[in-house]
Amino acid sequence: MAHPAYGKKLTDRINFGIALEGVPDNLAPFVHDSTRKRQGIEEALKQADGSSETVVNTLREYVVMNTTIKSILQKVKSFSRLRFKWSNIMDDDEKTVSSNVDEDMASMMLAAGIWHIEHAHLVNGSITNEDEDEEKMKQSLNSLKTAASIFETAKSWASLIQGSKDLTVPILSALYLQSLAEGQTVTIRRAVSKDHKASLISELCHDVSQKYTAAAGEVDASHHEGQKWSTYLRFQGETYMALARCYQGVHLLETEEKCGDSIVVLGEGFKHLSQATHLSKEYDKIKPKTKLHLAESAQFEKVKKVLNEKKAKSDRENNLIYHQKLPEECPPPLDPKCVVHVTALELPSGEDHTLTVLETSDVAQSEGEVEAGALDADGKSSPRQSQEKTATSNYTEDSKDDDDMNSPCACQRWLFTTLLMPVFAVLSVIGFVLVVLLMPFRLCCPQGGVYTNVVTFIFEVFIMAPCLACKWARGKRTPQANSASKKPRYGGTDDLELGDK
Repeated sequence: MAHPAYGKKLTDRINFGIALEGVPDNLAPFVHDSTRKRQGIEEALKQADGSSETVVNTLREYVVMNTTIKSILQKVKSFSRLRFKWSNIMDDDEKTVSSNVDEDMASMMLAAGIWHIEHAHLVNGSITNEDEDEEKMKQSLNSLKTAASIFETAKSWASLIQGSKDLTVPILSALYLQSLAEGQTVTIRRAVSKDHKASLISELCHDVSQKYTAAAGEVDASHHEGQKWSTYLRFQGETYMALARCYQGVHLLETEEKCGDSIVVLGEGFKHLSQATHLSKEYDKIKPKTKLHLAESAQFEKVKKVLNEKKAKSDRENNLIYHQKLPEECPPPLDPKCVVHVTALELPSGEDHTLTVLETSDVAQSEGEVEAGALDADGKSSPRQSQEKTATSNYTEDSKDDDDMNSPCACQRWLFTTLLMPVFAVLSVIGFVLVVLLMPFRLCCPQGGVYTNVVTFIFEVFIMAPCLACKWARGKRTPQANSASKKPRYGGTDDLELGDK
């Protein structure tokens, strides 16, 4: 946990496909992808002993969908059922419900940052030997640095959100400072186990104390959750200030041989230790009650033991060897030194992937319009384009004819044709007889005369009646009169191509 009073940042599962109404078909894959990526980070955050890389990668994949999801919400019929539900770390009893995509993603960052702190504490708890568990110490340090980088990134998103209890710049700043402080405590543990210079350890502890104290100042202590967290941070600040004074006293004794100053500095360390004990008692009184008593933690007991040992050694050495007078004023602490630095984690909002689909559709439509409306230099269709257009029209008509043959009305047409086929046969015979009788008149009359037209009409209507009936039953259309080989029957003129004179 981020501190013993903390609860987890939890959320309910979201299915965008169910929460959104009237999703266009071309956007359905993006809706499904958004759901899959959000559920991916949800599952990753449930495993405190999981992989930091998995959490960061799934977080990136979801955050990069920010612009796409916003674009989808603008194109759907309604997103009134879209509700992101989150618990609050500052008030576990009150839930936050919102349809703000930015707020959901910032909450996801906050949850991922807290996960990294929990993961680091879990790894730290499994370290038994600093020399043998060096890889675990690196893993813990990297996890805390990643948490700090996530909180730093989330601060830029928090400015876009109003009214959230957790997503505020002070809270994220407090978590950022706490993550850096806890990361440096790992380096202190390593420095102590490797017997590094006491002055270096003192400087590191002083920096940790300052960060804890600064983090406590960012927390709103007006309610009991904030008060408990602030008290915990101040307790840690006093504890590490006591440790900083302890190693400063060791430095004064062993390096500078100022035993009197060492005794005074170590005495100052006991003052900070006493203040930490007082804060631990206040912490125990603040609700919600926790089973962990800060004054009984292994870390606090170790600091108390080291401080007692170094103070006893300085007193003993001064009585037997140095015999120095104790200064009236306590020397100031060594300058703080920070060795843990992080940069904000890059979590871009990403591009609108829906534009790719829309641009592709627009390009296809534009190409179709260009091909259909291609003109020659004079503004008229070229002969080749006319032929292609005619071929396309014929193919389309044939396709329509095939569809007509398979339509439900085809059976009715064939039934009607079969029943009336005797009538069509009689008409055909009558037409044949009339043509034979009128043949002499057609031979005597000039071409294009009235008898010629009458014979042609009888041939097309009477003699061809059975064939026309079969074509009608099959759904075939009669050829147009204004074909290339005939004149327009109902008026109009031919379009003649004028050549060069």
